[in-house]
Amino acid sequence: MEDYGAFQKTLMSDPMTLSKTEARQSLYALLAAIPFAAAIMAATFALAEFAV
Repeated sequence: MEDYGAFQKTLMSDPMTLSKTEARQSLYALLAAIPFAAAIMAATFALAEFAV
């Protein structure tokens, strides 16, 4: 069985970091998700109007 304490110590001492390309891709993905989130919220409010 592995030593969980050593594994956790490794995780704490070496945090995962994103490269510039990965950071840029995640930013673009976040920006691309905004219109979808807005559409879902609009649909939810439109449907809630009929429920109330």
